[in-house]
Amino acid sequence: MTCRYITNYDPGWSSIINKVSALPGKEIILDRAALTGLEYETLFNMWDSAGYNQDSIKWINYYASDYGYLIEKQFERILAVTHIRSWISRVDPGYTAPWHYDIDVNEQEYRKLGNVRRFVCFIGQPAVGHISVVEKECFYNEASGNVYEWDNYRAWHAGANVGLEPKYQYNFLAYS
Repeated sequence: MTCRYITNYDPGWSSIINKVSALPGKEIILDRAALTGLEYETLFNMWDSAGYNQDSIKWINYYASDYGYLIEKQFERILAVTHIRSWISRVDPGYTAPWHYDIDVNEQEYRKLGNVRRFVCFIGQPAVGHISVVEKECFYNEASGNVYEWDNYRAWHAGANVGLEPKYQYNFLAYS
């Protein structure tokens, strides 16, 4: 098992999605000039070798400054952990966040805090074509509010939207 179901939690995800959907967020695209270093090069080479259409690689991140800091505090309480960072990711129809692990320049600092843990919450309503994969586990048609913990916060994962409306999920990195 790569992920463990924790709970279902809904602080008003529909309202939060409505709020962030009107904002530009931070667009993440395959930008070799901006994303440098051996880890990024390894991912880019892997995607190139697989034949990815580079124009299909795009997702948008929203941060607490976009949707409010209360969610972080609520997740800390529910999960009995301390927040490190969190974000909402959005993948629009026809786009992917291909097979990768998260690269974070602050990772060594996080590890000094304690046991680093990764949680994901599916926040949109189940919709055709919304796919998330973590290692060997595939998530499809998850109920809004389902929270899972990953076995390894650096697990390989991907997301794709082959549906007709944006796909949203809340990502929460914490320590205990």
